[in-house]
Amino acid sequence: MMIEKQSKAQGLNLSNRVAMRRALSVVQLFRELQSDLPLQTASLFVHIAANPGISIKQLIEETGGRQATISRTISVLSKWQEVDKPGFGLVWTKEDPHERRRKLVFLTDKGEEFAAELADIIR
Repeated sequence: MMIEKQSKAQGLNLSNRVAMRRALSVVQLFRELQSDLPLQTASLFVHIAANPGISIKQLIEETGGRQATISRTISVLSKWQEVDKPGFGLVWTKEDPHERRRKLVFLTDKGEEFAAELADIIR
């Protein structure tokens, strides 16, 4: 009984503590973009990085987000959020050549570099 209590007091094992440090490093890298960056924005970036050329419709379906929210978040991740308000420049969109109403989302060179930094932390 005493050994069990000591084990719980020590917390996570070494492997899990290392994983948590990596997770914290990922969070800190996103915070360098913006100190109060919403988790949803970070999550959407990772989703796009893992699925280059994903459509906005697919993002909505896979994340459960609303179209307005997903579109606004993509704007934040893009070069321009609004006319005079720059975004992060991590993603860009293009019209699907097979279905003009559909937009596809890709990483910019800056987005690729940022994704590579995230991947390096996780490895």
